[in-house]
Amino acid sequence: MRKLKLLLFFIIIFLGIKSASAQDPVTDNANQQIQNTSWKGTFFVPSPQECIMTFTSDTAYLKINGESVETSTFEINGDTLTFHKVSGGSPCGMDIIGIYKMDINDDLLTISIIEDDCQARAMGFPTEPLTAIKE
Repeated sequence: MRKLKLLLFFIIIFLGIKSASAQDPVTDNANQQIQNTSWKGTFFVPSPQECIMTFTSDTAYLKINGESVETSTFEINGDTLTFHKVSGGSPCGMDIIGIYKMDINDDLLTISIIEDDCQARAMGFPTEPLTAIKE
């Protein structure tokens, strides 16, 4: 009985350590900073237009004059933002993902390309930081 209790104790400790190590504080912080936010800037869709990019818990919406023109799911890993198109007018295929570096500094969001086989999406992001929209 004592061996069984000791074994259970070590299993619980092991699972607790494994669970704690699986959490990434950088990713958690990035998620908190970007989820449920909106940002405005000049996107090239294909000509320069002021757009608003809204992030929910896992979906990003690009809007012009309140109308959604592109919808993508997104994932965050550290400072890396991965987009996967769901719908919209760009010529990007649904199976092509875009990988970008994001940097949030105060009320500015900079999104820089790491890799994206969809030229339209890669060329569409602003060269200047997006500005947070406070609600």
